[in-house]
Amino acid sequence: MGNKAKGVVTKTIGGKSVSFCLDFNAICEIEDLRGEDFTTTVGEFQTAALAERVNFRVVRTILWASMLKANPDATLADAGNVAQALGEGAFALMQDILATSGLFDAAGDADAVGNAPDPSTLADGP
Repeated sequence: MGNKAKGVVTKTIGGKSVSFCLDFNAICEIEDLRGEDFTTTVGEFQTAALAERVNFRVVRTILWASMLKANPDATLADAGNVAQALGEGAFALMQDILATSGLFDAAGDADAVGNAPDPSTLADGP
């Protein structure tokens, strides 16, 4: 379930509630780790999905960075465990995280950043 106003998606995984938030800081973590801009990373994910392929490193990286706001000690291995536990559901989660971030237009266009909520309306915490 996503909370678009806060940009948070919460999912129960293995009996535990896990929150995901693809915010500005998460995107910077992704860019630092991958050494490329975020639109390139999202483009790789979208291109692979359209070709019915999976780039597991992209999935794990986006899940990991999205976990950091609620769990600053999250590791890439933790994100991999989430993906493993969800199986094919990890891809639906990824789509929900991207959509709930407010960083993309309705078509999921990574270049259409501008639909993000007004920061003054966001409360801290999940």
